[in-house]
Amino acid sequence: MKLAEMKIASPAAYEEAVKLFAQAGYDVKPRTEQASPPAASNSMPATSQANTVKFSDLSLDEVRALSKSGNADAQFALACRYYTGDEVEKDLKTAYNLLIESANRGNADAIFALGVHYQRGEGVAQNSVESYAWFYVASQLGYAGAAESLKECGANLTLAQKSQGTQRGMELQQQIKASPPVTR
Repeated sequence: MKLAEMKIASPAAYEEAVKLFAQAGYDVKPRTEQASPPAASNSMPATSQANTVKFSDLSLDEVRALSKSGNADAQFALACRYYTGDEVEKDLKTAYNLLIESANRGNADAIFALGVHYQRGEGVAQNSVESYAWFYVASQLGYAGAAESLKECGANLTLAQKSQGTQRGMELQQQIKASPPVTR
């Protein structure tokens, strides 16, 4: 994502945004440098480099249009912009809602980010069981870092809460499978 012109409230908020993007596999650099999506994201099908969209190169209007058309990757990219305040006013609730749309279309970055949102209570009430559920789904997809996040999240839960989170994760997996396919 392009961060050089962002309206971030504090250096600490900037660092948190960079950490979240890094956890999602993004190479976050200032606008003067080129940022790129993860090289091997579970949310991206195997395609040639020529067909890969660099959302950091698109205007806000272009990303919004793709997001509205149901493009899961654009929804994730737009959520990241709302999370950080990149070209839009920072809005964690809007970021969360876009992550839900993207996750329901199978975007693994969004699925993992939802675990983080519930863990931190960003744009949504903090809920460790729901966080565990989203990390469970991400780990089932083989998402980098998800198994470790699941383990860390589970360390603070009772056995009953872990069971509840796993059950919820399985429900989320079924919901995602029943959702419309990812549009690219």
